[in-house]
Amino acid sequence: MVRLCALVASAIAAGSYAQIADADASCFSWWVRHCRWKQAPVEGLSSEEDSACSASGEPIPPEPGASWARVLEQMTRCITGFYEGRYVEVRWDPADFWHYWKMPGDMQIPARFGLCIPKGRCKEWAVKWLLAPLLWVYKHNDGPDKVNHHEVFHRAELLARSTRPPGRPTLVQGTLHKEQIYDRAMRELEQAVDRTSKTSGLLCIVGHLRSFGEEVVHQSLRKNVIDALGFSEQRTVLVTEFGRHTPQEEQSQNPWRSWAEMAPALEAVAPDVVVNVPVQVEGHPPGRRCHAKYPMACNAQWRRLELCQEQLLSFELQRGAPVDWVVRLRTDMIFSIALGDIRTFDPERVHLPVGSWTDAHDTFAIIPRRYADVYFGTRHYAGTDFCWVSPRKDIRSDDCCHRLKLQLLKHQVPVQRFALLWQPWEIVDRYIVRPNTWNGSKLYALS
Repeated sequence: MVRLCALVASAIAAGSYAQIADADASCFSWWVRHCRWKQAPVEGLSSEEDSACSASGEPIPPEPGASWARVLEQMTRCITGFYEGRYVEVRWDPADFWHYWKMPGDMQIPARFGLCIPKGRCKEWAVKWLLAPLLWVYKHNDGPDKVNHHEVFHRAELLARSTRPPGRPTLVQGTLHKEQIYDRAMRELEQAVDRTSKTSGLLCIVGHLRSFGEEVVHQSLRKNVIDALGFSEQRTVLVTEFGRHTPQEEQSQNPWRSWAEMAPALEAVAPDVVVNVPVQVEGHPPGRRCHAKYPMACNAQWRRLELCQEQLLSFELQRGAPVDWVVRLRTDMIFSIALGDIRTFDPERVHLPVGSWTDAHDTFAIIPRRYADVYFGTRHYAGTDFCWVSPRKDIRSDDCCHRLKLQLLKHQVPVQRFALLWQPWEIVDRYIVRPNTWNGSKLYALS
């Protein structure tokens, strides 16, 4: 693969392909390096990058035999397998593509398919002229080893002088597109499960009230999480702080909220239990200061989750049996689409946002009951009362998320990567809304 990239660079330096700019070369080189033909999926908490080729090419409905569930699986590999990963839907005319590229054989190419590309490296020109054709050249040759990349570049350059991109491709992409794939896949999966089967769960909504009172926040929790999961028996627990407990210096993110202010939100979410207990941030330990990447509210967060765990045990004692699932939520999260029926989730794995380029996010999780005690016990992994002292080289987000990852690894908890992972190129406020970023009419980033 290094040799292929060198060939591309030398061709550009020689001026052979005047239409190909440096940015296009970077795009092409990334894709060649990360193709990893037929590599097995990278899963769970692994930091290994995935295969761009395996995360591309799935036919998208209404193509014959296409499945939204398989598209979702492929999209998840792309966006969780690469820091720069973006899943693009290509729509084109396969007959027109074959007319110009004239490869032997009669391989069928879908009119709609997914393509995993690196955001920020690939202009639309490069995707249409280089990457989309290259994917099918690879598939036609059963991989990249028999492909003459000079010839591919040369043919693209010649075609670019006299015609529009073969196949007349258009690209569909962005956050809304990603969410639509998720939504359609979950509806497809729901048709394959018995939605009347008995399934129990406890929902933990934990954190400062922040933007909980905003209608878009609490209504999304109600409609797209609590109702959408479809538990036949459930208990909803809210662990938070009402009143004037927050120190003045934290007011920008954690303003004081009264019961009266939160009445509409409480009515919508309808928690069965409200745990109103002030939990103080621990601060720096005696004799040293915490690292800048250590969230000072980390232990406080896990202490609140331990309070929720107490409610879980109380509920199970009351009902005489353990629940099937526990769902960890925040008070300031927006779910713009429904999570889907709980019966569609693998009961042998913890489902949470994580990718090859980041640690496990500590903001959301769908947890089979057998792993809930491990998840809730994260504070006891290290730094129980104050921040820990840890090596920096392996931390891929912040210390709190990294500690969760180490806790799950220690106990060998199997993890399923959650498809609605918020990525670095998205505005995180689409999913997490805080008072200092919310003005009541915020337009969310859809790019």
